[in-house]
Amino acid sequence: MNLFPTVLISAIVLVILWASTVSLCQRYQQCRQMLPFFLIIALAWWSMPLAKIFWLDEIFPPADAIGHEAMARDTASLLDHGNVSDALANVSPGNSGYRFALGVFYFLTRSPEYCTYLLNGMLVFLGSLVLLQALMSCAPLARVSLWMVLLLTATPSALFWTTTNLKEGAMFWCGSVLLATSLRRENSTPKMIFLDGLAMMTGLAFRPHIAAGWISAIGIHAFLRDRRFGRALLLVLALAGATQSLQIASPTLFEGLVSDGATETMDNFYTTRTNIGGSAIAYAGGSPTPIVSGLILLLARPLPTELFGSLDLLAGIEIWIISGIALFSILRHPNPLSLLKEPPIMVSLIALVFFSIFFTGMYNMGLMVRQRVQILPALLTLAVYPTLSARAFFRALADQRQRRGAQPRLNISTELAPGFLQKPLSHK
Repeated sequence: MNLFPTVLISAIVLVILWASTVSLCQRYQQCRQMLPFFLIIALAWWSMPLAKIFWLDEIFPPADAIGHEAMARDTASLLDHGNVSDALANVSPGNSGYRFALGVFYFLTRSPEYCTYLLNGMLVFLGSLVLLQALMSCAPLARVSLWMVLLLTATPSALFWTTTNLKEGAMFWCGSVLLATSLRRENSTPKMIFLDGLAMMTGLAFRPHIAAGWISAIGIHAFLRDRRFGRALLLVLALAGATQSLQIASPTLFEGLVSDGATETMDNFYTTRTNIGGSAIAYAGGSPTPIVSGLILLLARPLPTELFGSLDLLAGIEIWIISGIALFSILRHPNPLSLLKEPPIMVSLIALVFFSIFFTGMYNMGLMVRQRVQILPALLTLAVYPTLSARAFFRALADQRQRRGAQPRLNISTELAPGFLQKPLSHK
């Protein structure tokens, strides 16, 4: 292990995690009492790559990560020898895009794979903070609880599947930033525009179909909310870019979607791949039902009857808790139907519908659990925001009642009967 870049990047990541956490808690008063918990969670994210390198990778070998690492090292070697054209020869959206970006990182830093683990984990934690900040801006009066902090920043599947050499960490960050962008109320600063553009480019380069889901949801919400045609047009152009990226990354899938439609294509996708791996997904009718099967996968599976190992058990418990909290929070909201008009809920629901189309063709339970991490920003929003919205509602209602109760008592003599106390009473 190259010691200098390892120590340097580890220190930089630790400082970024600490500074981002402190900045958030200083900016939002409702988070200040949670600062110790935020710092402990940030330290856990910083420490998890060590556990993966020295322990967990031996128990759960990262098969896909091995391929990413080998190809990225080949790219770094080509760049090191000045063969830029050869390094760029096979670059395309998807795995190739991720491996090329990773190879450039290795070429510039000479760092070991451990640093990739660190950076991917850092992106998830920063994405969680961005998402929390966006949700608090939509419900500024709401108090933040410890369970919200834990749910948003310390989800076990995210902690396990992103602190490694996979694309899930970058895609979680991409989804969080894009979702936060759709909820932003203030004017965008140059920094915000840069981060939005970087998140969109990251999604298009690494997982174009996931980026297409987020962009579609944001575009539909922007048009329905305020008929801003300029923003909608910009997002249409981004969606066109995502479509082109999907065509390059997976031409067979793209051609099927165009010629046969999403339903038949994802059904064929499932049928031809259902025997790959050791944890095939089974459906009651023998094949998945479009959208419905995808939503069930996203919100409820694996079920207790289809657990293939300890990771499936943990993933099942996690998604049951998230979905249960979401359902409970929505039902106990003072006006559940009004949540459908609130931007966090609207964007998340639209995004889930788009993602369910792709998840309909998911054929392997382990792969589904891993790739669901990319969708967690939408799922966590559905779990956390209804409670924030309810608390903001009751806080505003209490303040309103307090103002109404105080003002009439002060002005009752002059407002209800002007001059009443100035005139002497006559007793007849």
